Amino acid sequence: LRAVACIVLALAAAGPFGARAGTEVPEASPAERLVFLQAHLANLEPPLALHYAYLREAEGEAPLPERMSLALKRTAAGGCCAVSGRFLSGERAMALPEIDDASANPMLLYFLEYEVRELSRLTKGSSAFFRKRIRQAFVDAATIAPVTIRWNDRELVAQEVRIAPFRDDPQRARFERQARKEYAFVTSEAVPGGVYRIHTLIPAAEPGGAPLLRETLTLEPTTRDPANPRK
Repeated sequence: LRAVACIVLALAAAGPFGARAGTEVPEASPAERLVFLQAHLANLEPPLALHYAYLREAEGEAPLPERMSLALKRTAAGGCCAVSGRFLSGERAMALPEIDDASANPMLLYFLEYEVRELSRLTKGSSAFFRKRIRQAFVDAATIAPVTIRWNDRELVAQEVRIAPFRDDPQRARFERQARKEYAFVTSEAVPGGVYRIHTLIPAAEPGGAPLLRETLTLEPTTRDPANPRK
């Protein structure tokens, strides 16, 4: 992924997150290759938009539905894709950097930057610490498994990458609630943009209880030309 602004490049420190999809990164783990180094946008024909439904469900709070939207246009050279995006609304709205020439789907890095900011806000901890732990989890603590998703009334095989970045962190006592957080990234070449869902979970403190937090960011089943949003 090229030409990403500094808030996203911070996630790429000491790893291949910032590499353009298709670039050879010999030290990349299988999870990193699957999530960050695929040419997710290669088969798309801009202009079009990708929309993701975001839902946050926290213990004791009303469900919060939101959205992430990516507008894809042709690059100056005529290829795909120049990307601009929006995530959340009102006071929660997150300014997303425009990308002049994206190949991997930037929604992954946009969401991870949001996640890092939230973890830092909730714990008063260093954003650099959380970025490093998430990045390292993709390197040495990720699992990959086939899963089935339903897309446009069809059952499709996808790949799910799971991480729990803080499970074994020696400092987890300082942020015990967030330290239990788990992440799942579901990718499939059969869906537009290559990423079907991001899912996070803070499980209940006691077995059998309701999760303390659940978030999903799921690809919606339609794409629209940004110039003709009613299509």
